[in-house]
Formats: sequence, structure tokens, C-alpha cells
Amino acid sequence: MLTGTGDTFIDNIDGASLGDLTRPSTADVLYLEGRRGVQRLVDLEIPIIAAVNGPVSVHSEYALLADVVIASETAVFSDAPHLAFNIAPGDGLFVVWEEVLGLNRARALEITRGSFSAQDALAWGAVAEVLPQHSVLTRAQELAEQMTARPQLTNRYIALIFRQRISRRLAEGMAVGMALEALTAANLAYLSQA
Repeated sequence: MLTGTGDTFIDNIDGASLGDLTRPSTADVLYLEGRRGVQRLVDLEIPIIAAVNGPVSVHSEYALLADVVIASETAVFSDAPHLAFNIAPGDGLFVVWEEVLGLNRARALEITRGSFSAQDALAWGAVAEVLPQHSVLTRAQELAEQMTARPQLTNRYIALIFRQRISRRLAEGMAVGMALEALTAANLAYLSQA
């Protein structure tokens, strides 16, 4: 299970901790770690449940990659950091949003810095259920208990079957996407010197 703490799933990022994104050595570390982190999550050979307990404005792809997404009524999905930092969203978010929301909706939301509510996500098929915040974790735990009652191989192969496409898309899209994200960061350094 994936969940956040308190009233949020992930709603902030410490930009300074990323280092100087305009330096090739820093961009290379982010390129490797960013690709590996998301790819390893999607390639886990177990079902994943996301208990989205509140707003998720940073790395919403983590929640949306889950096999079952239970969202709080207070959940709002967005991508705050990329355009706030003036960099392209190449770290997998664009692939996941395309897959779960559809290409045109994903593009419009990202380009306009849009967000979508838990109810929108339910209507669009991006989440399985929307519940009051206090019920999200309990429901996710109930589902996890049901899943663990099945044979291990059944769970493993269900995960593999349903994640083949997104795994391929992430491997393909993030190689270029992360490089383009780094290029937009390098462009910021250039523009600040011009």
C-alpha cells in the first residue's frame, strides 16, 4: 500500500534538495534515480493499492500507477513543481497521465497547470473509489487483506499482466522525457546569464 501522512498524499517538494539541475552531474543523478524509482514501482510483482488521503500535487504518478486507487473526497491531483520551476514534466508523470486520463486531457491539464478532483478522477476512471478521508486507509487495508488471501502466484501474475503496457511506456518515455526535463533546466541557466 502507498499512502501519505496527515491530510496529504504528497503536496510539496524541497527544490533545493535536488541540487543545481543545470549541472550535468546533478541532472545525470536525477535522470538515473528518477527513471529507476518509477520503473521499479511499476515493475513490482505484487498488486499495489494507493490510499490517497488528500492532495497530491507532487508525483501524482506514484498514486495513479497503483492497481487500485482509493481516493479521499479531499484529494486533488495536480503537477505543481514542473511548470512552477519552468521545466518540462519528463519524469514519468506525462506517461502515467496519458495512460490513465487520456492523451488530450493529460496534455490540457499539464499545459494549463490544471488539477482534477477525486470526483473527476472517478468519472474518468483514474481511481476506483472515492470515500470520506477517515475511511480511505481502512478501505485500502480491507482490499489488501482480500488480496493477500489469494495465492502468491495469482497476485504476482495479475500485477504483471495489467502493468505490461505501462511498464513499456515508462521505459520508452522516461528515457527521452528525463533528458528533455534536464535540457529545460539547463536552458534556465542559459537564460539567467543572457
